[in-house]
Amino acid sequence: MSPFLFVLVMEVLTLMLQHRIEQNGGFSYHWRCEAIQLFQLSFADDLLLFSKADPSSIQLFKDGLTDFAELSGLQANLQKSHLILSRSAATYRDTLLGILDFQEGHLPLRYLGLPYWPRDYPFLTVSRSYIRLRLVLRVGRV
Repeated sequence: MSPFLFVLVMEVLTLMLQHRIEQNGGFSYHWRCEAIQLFQLSFADDLLLFSKADPSSIQLFKDGLTDFAELSGLQANLQKSHLILSRSAATYRDTLLGILDFQEGHLPLRYLGLPYWPRDYPFLTVSRSYIRLRLVLRVGRV
């Protein structure tokens, strides 16, 4: 998929998920994402979704991904998709993995061959860069 087409497709998915979040009162943002209402990052050909580790938030993502697959014909590759949980989410582990049917992932994860560990790269730095990028993209569309 071309980079431009990927951006367009991810924008549709983002809007679909955002609509679900706004309509459904059951979504809980990840504690580091709530202030800026960040729930996803997409880059290269990857998508990261962030939420609190509770069944209603994960179910919202699952329903959004299912709706997106029905609309576009594109679906997540279950062999390459992972759910990374914090230690505090251990009580919901099996339930959350069952909702998404993803494999359990662990930190540090590797991206483009490089190890990524959130403590090494402050999350808010990534978030601010992402917001700037989104603003540039939106201004460029006008």
